[in-house]
Amino acid sequence: MRLAQLLDPRPAPVPTVVTPARVGGPAAWQDLVRRGALTALRDAPLDTAGATAVPAGTRVTPAHRALALVVASGGVFPARAVLAGTAAAWVHTGLRDGMPAPRLAADVGPPELAHDARVRRPDVPAGTIVRCAPGLVRDTITLGGVPVTTPARTAADIACRVPFEHAVPVLIAFAAGNADLAPVDLHLVERALEARRRVVGRPAARRALAAARSHGAAPGPAARRGGA
Repeated sequence: MRLAQLLDPRPAPVPTVVTPARVGGPAAWQDLVRRGALTALRDAPLDTAGATAVPAGTRVTPAHRALALVVASGGVFPARAVLAGTAAAWVHTGLRDGMPAPRLAADVGPPELAHDARVRRPDVPAGTIVRCAPGLVRDTITLGGVPVTTPARTAADIACRVPFEHAVPVLIAFAAGNADLAPVDLHLVERALEARRRVVGRPAARRALAAARSHGAAPGPAARRGGA
C-alpha cells in the first residue's frame, strides 16, 4: 500500500468528465472516442481543445453537461458568472435550438453567461455573451460545482429571448421533466415574469409559454387540484 493511501485511505474521486489531458493527450482521446470507449459530449477541433467526454455507458446528467461547458470555455469558470440562457437550457434538458443535442458541435461558441445586477461584471474571454440580470442570486443552483440558473429561471429566459420555434420545445421539456429535472410549472413561470416590472421580450414569452402549455404538459395548480 502506498504511503498516500495510508495517510488518506479514501478512494480517489472518479473524474466526472474526461478530457484529453486525463487520458494521455489528444491522440489517445481521439482513439478512445473512435473505439467507443468514450462518448463525446462536445466535438472539438483536430487539436481537441475543449473536447469533453464520459466513459461509454455513463448516464449523462446535467452536471456532466455543465462541466463540459466549463471545459469548452478553457477549463476555468469566471468568478461571479452563472451559466444562463441557452447554455443553462442545454444543461437542464439536453436540448439546443429546440432539438436533442447529446453532443455539441465543435463550432458552438462560448456558453451564454449572466451575472447578478449587484455584482461586478465577470472577466470573460472575447466573444462571450454576459447578461446583467436582477435577482440572479436566488435563482442560481450548483451542478457539478458549476453555478447554473434554476430550471424555472432558465425557462423564463428562454421564453423571453429565444426564437419561438426553438423556445417551445425547450419549454415543453421543462414542463415534462425527466430523471434529473422536476417538472417546471409554466403557469408559475409566467406569473413570475408578469410580476417583474421590466421584462425584455414579455410578449414573446407569453406566446411561447401558451404554446408549450397547449401540449398538455404543464397543468397549473388549479387543474391539479381539480384532478385530485
